[in-house]
Amino acid sequence: TLACGTGVTAAACCLNKLYNFASPISMRVQSGEWLQVLFEDEDGKLDNVILKGPATWIRDGHITLNTQSLSF
Repeated sequence: TLACGTGVTAAACCLNKLYNFASPISMRVQSGEWLQVLFEDEDGKLDNVILKGPATWIRDGHITLNTQSLSF
């Protein structure tokens, strides 16, 4: 996907803490797309952090579980 949502979110939080960037913070990722990190700053604590950006379905998957071998 050429983007790491966790890294973008962490970078935005660092920009807020180190340089007082305010929400929302827009960041351009390697693909050229823009992601936006929104958050509430409550006395220096970030809350309700949201990552916004385009989403594309890239893969289908299937899984089969053998429930007979599981014990609960």
